[in-house]
Amino acid sequence: MLLFVKKNPVIRLLLSLLLFLLSCSSILAAEAASDEETAKTTTSTTTTTSTHQDEVVQEMINWMKEKGGYIHPSVQIRRWNVSDPTSYYGIFVERNNNDEGVVISEDELIMTVPASIRLQVSEEYMTGDKPYVETLCELAWTLKREYDLEDKSSYEPYIEYLKLQPKNQLPVMWSDTGKELLTKVQGSLGMTDFFREPVNGEHMVDWIDDWFSGADCMIDEGEELEEFYIALVTQRGFDYSLVPVYDMLNHHNGNVNTESRPSIFDPDGFSVYALRDLEQGEELFFSYHDCPDCYDTCDKDDDDDGDDDDSDDDSYDDSDECSVSTMDYWGTPEMLRDFGFVEPYPHRFHLVQEDGEQFTLLIDKSTAATEESSDDQGKEEDEDEKDVTSYDIGCVNLCPSFECAQDHVSRLQELYETDILPAKDLLPPHEYRTIAAYHTAIYTAFATFLDTFDEDDFEEDDDSDDTANRNENVAEF
Repeated sequence: MLLFVKKNPVIRLLLSLLLFLLSCSSILAAEAASDEETAKTTTSTTTTTSTHQDEVVQEMINWMKEKGGYIHPSVQIRRWNVSDPTSYYGIFVERNNNDEGVVISEDELIMTVPASIRLQVSEEYMTGDKPYVETLCELAWTLKREYDLEDKSSYEPYIEYLKLQPKNQLPVMWSDTGKELLTKVQGSLGMTDFFREPVNGEHMVDWIDDWFSGADCMIDEGEELEEFYIALVTQRGFDYSLVPVYDMLNHHNGNVNTESRPSIFDPDGFSVYALRDLEQGEELFFSYHDCPDCYDTCDKDDDDDGDDDDSDDDSYDDSDECSVSTMDYWGTPEMLRDFGFVEPYPHRFHLVQEDGEQFTLLIDKSTAATEESSDDQGKEEDEDEKDVTSYDIGCVNLCPSFECAQDHVSRLQELYETDILPAKDLLPPHEYRTIAAYHTAIYTAFATFLDTFDEDDFEEDDDSDDTANRNENVAEF
């Protein structure tokens, strides 16, 4: 029999093929077992990491209470989706009994934040007289010094929590490919910098290089400051302070349901109250760019009250005499730059078109729809899903030109096919989802604008310029 097999080439070929198939089968089985083991290990690692994060958060809460802080018994700091160990943290209303109806009543105390846990710069930076960039840089150095102290830091529970934050949340910390694609989405549209000045779209990803790369900020006595600290205090800071636990309140301009009193900068601390009755399961929100404590640095001599008083008052001035609302120049693009997510509706775009004209588009959903949010603020809108929601659109002071809106709708449509879709498997998931969500947001704003107006609304008159016509046709919002 063996002699027959050796002399028959066909049989030898078939046997070789059979051995090869058996070998492949063994390899595939081994790979499947390995993949299954890897999946189990990954799940186990994620669960372990999540459990550690939950413990760190609880230790920070306990630390705040030990320092004199308070949290309402029906308020819980937890993940948005308790069954998903990767979902974001937020502050939620959780009923602790079987009663029905309102859980927390309007104006009821939700949280007290003691001044002793606030991490902030020295008093010379707290007057509002220092440039914003200089103050932010000092806050970054203050944070780094606490990091370096490790377990000797008075803020150790908070520092341990911050150490768990991903370092690539802001676009300025993204991969080069992610930065390039986000810049393409912004295109030639200018945005607003920290000084309320128009800048090009690359500002979204290179502002640290532009303003903080100088030796005065990044190097101190031979020690170098990592960009991560600048990004972190920009994302979580309140001008010159970091406020543990309170900074876990998430942003939602369309559903602000808390307010802080007195100022979060008050030397004795502050408290958070319910703006309305709150029901079971609601998340607590405030606005990151419409908060009463987000003041701007401006020259007090430039106010309109005729007062030339140059008195050296080092106290925090929360009056309205020289205030500029951040809402007047800070919108959805700036939120993405500073916090790393595309905010839920309503959206506000303060943009600069190619001719240098600045305009503002306001857009909000006109129908009750499932709330969408960014990677750090809950569920994200799926770029591939068809959007059937209708919107209300309006302008402040000036609308974009019809030609500008048309150009950017066409550009963004093409960009989706040529750049957005192909990047899905090339970018880190967080970067891709955020870019896709921002692309959807800015495209929707321009497309809705074109659907709302006719080109005739922007035809130039012999006796008036295009700007005047665009002002006359500002939509109700």
